[in-house]
Amino acid sequence: MIIKKELSTDRVYLIWGPLFMAYAGAMIGLMMYGRSEQKDHLNPVIDFLMLTVLSLAGILFSRRSFNYIKDDTYTRMLFYYRTMPIPVETVMKSRFLHMIAAFLFNGVILFTAIRLIFDMNMNGLQFAVFILTWLGYAIAVNGIFIFFEFTTSGRTYMWISILLVLLFGLTAAISAISGFGLTEYSMQMSRKHGMLSPLMWGTLLGGGLLLAGFSTLAIRKLSRRSLRG
Repeated sequence: MIIKKELSTDRVYLIWGPLFMAYAGAMIGLMMYGRSEQKDHLNPVIDFLMLTVLSLAGILFSRRSFNYIKDDTYTRMLFYYRTMPIPVETVMKSRFLHMIAAFLFNGVILFTAIRLIFDMNMNGLQFAVFILTWLGYAIAVNGIFIFFEFTTSGRTYMWISILLVLLFGLTAAISAISGFGLTEYSMQMSRKHGMLSPLMWGTLLGGGLLLAGFSTLAIRKLSRRSLRG
């Protein structure tokens, strides 16, 4: 009922989500295509875009998402549910459903845009493995987002998000300096191993464990957190 209410009353995500994901997917696809034509290694900017955009794929771009700094909308939402009262575990389950809906909605648009521009020399199964590999990463990062979304104020959540983006940039820079491209490596593993890709299973398992761990910590902390003021 919670997720149904959120999706039906705040439909801004139907506009901004597709626009952002289609644009990001087109940019990534064009960069991949350009590098493949030059027979060069993938641009490290692609790694940065993949790390950043996939971390946002678990969020629907609603009014609440846009106003979380000014109005501290996440804290207000949690306070509202607490007064009803709704158990913290139920609110967390609704957040999981929100994340799944966002992955389906945003992911289809993002990866379709990439695929339409550049096929990566992959068949359908290999491309599915590539998607699942990055989905595992996205689940892990969203576990971090969910933890701070539930346990901090909007302003603190903003600074954490900025620090994560800087970390993504640093990771992409290090991978470029070392000559180890994250996106390129995930493509190679998907082509070589298919559904037996250890990278895919590793990211999915690691992402699931991190999501479960951060969610459990969030529930424990939220049960003691004051939501007033």
